[in-house]
Amino acid sequence: MLTQEKCRILFAALLCAVMLVSMSAGPDLCVRAAAESGVTVSVVGGMAVYSISGESYVRASDGNPSRLSSNEFISFYVDVKNTGTKEARYRTAYFRVDGGEKWIWANFSLKAGETKRCHIYHVNMQKLNPGSHEVDFYVNDQLVYSQSFYTSRNWRSKMTYPTAKQIEAASRGGRSPYVVYYPHFSGADIITEYAIDFVIDEMEKGTYFSTLDADMDTSALQKKYKKIYNDFNSVGGFYCGFQQWDNGKTAVIMSVWDVICEDSRGNTSIICAKQLYPEIKEGISRTSGEGRFQQFIREYTWYPRHPYRMLMQHSVSKKSGNAELTMWICDLVNMEWTELVSWDLGYVSRGIKTNSLGGFMENYLTQFAGNVRNVSFFNIRGRNSVNGKWLAAKSVTFTVNNSVSKLNYNGSYNFGADDASFWIITSGVSGLCNAPQSGKTFSIKRATTDWPY
Repeated sequence: MLTQEKCRILFAALLCAVMLVSMSAGPDLCVRAAAESGVTVSVVGGMAVYSISGESYVRASDGNPSRLSSNEFISFYVDVKNTGTKEARYRTAYFRVDGGEKWIWANFSLKAGETKRCHIYHVNMQKLNPGSHEVDFYVNDQLVYSQSFYTSRNWRSKMTYPTAKQIEAASRGGRSPYVVYYPHFSGADIITEYAIDFVIDEMEKGTYFSTLDADMDTSALQKKYKKIYNDFNSVGGFYCGFQQWDNGKTAVIMSVWDVICEDSRGNTSIICAKQLYPEIKEGISRTSGEGRFQQFIREYTWYPRHPYRMLMQHSVSKKSGNAELTMWICDLVNMEWTELVSWDLGYVSRGIKTNSLGGFMENYLTQFAGNVRNVSFFNIRGRNSVNGKWLAAKSVTFTVNNSVSKLNYNGSYNFGADDASFWIITSGVSGLCNAPQSGKTFSIKRATTDWPY
């Protein structure tokens, strides 16, 4: 969490706020400087592969722990450069991860312009659970660098990976288990913004990871009409997320369901969301087994083992007075934000209902059912519509094949939580792991309520 002291130092450095770095980020990261109590340094952070026996740098990390030898591990490092004009002695230098104990690096001296690399030793990296961590680096007891990083998990400890023959057999008309997750917020019935960080290590073709599946507040419509409904399940519903198509291309998708309104005389009208951005002449209106809805779907390049943040924002249109929804994505390696799609919903709403929040991991193409898919997600936050404060979801309930369509997909699945993140792994091949019970709730120990932007 950004304290007042950290903000003071980072703003004094005239540089960007805390960024999150994946295992594949490498050294090309944000540089920050601080000049506090005579400490004049610039610091660059990243992830790299080190040898266990020698604690020495081996190579840049691609984020895949399965490629490590028995004598290698992945560590977080900083390059510390003396930006002063004279040689400087640094009597103390240490890391603190997640506000924990000091992990001390030996004292050292640097000539003007000289750089030294310090990394977290193997014995300490072993103490960290997979997921998101915040690291602070101190020189002469002054905080000079703050950053977050993501450590991948050993997925093979969660599930035995299937053989090629098993994958082929399971992909002849089957589907992987459909896993839904429900974040729990305490203290808010309606939120105006929702953020979730995620890393997809393996997402095979024909996969949809939904970052948000929810319903809007429709109390204004309920006062105006005798009855409001849609022809599928919930009212005022939408979902969004990221896919990999059968051709290997990756995409973003958001669907907003039509709202059917019936007045006291029995007359019906249909409210359809209007896409505002990107500008289009005519929206995509679809009717399927899931009812009628407006849909945005297009290619969007995202990468495996790379951290992203999805942000959904509710606002009030200055033009129509209706509710608007805007979906954003942030590449957490370089902190670049991209607006993906924006809608005018066609009605007034206070925001997103917290009792409807969810997301899912779905295999929608049978010919790829046997492959392994997995995802980690963390830093789930919602902004209270009443006081504007950000709340953290510290627990998530998982269900399997739970849908109005009454799914019955065979295969293997596992899900759970660790110190600060939740995770899901699935395959259409049966018997690969001991599956947890559907409907089980998992909690994390650490969760942030910082602003996500």
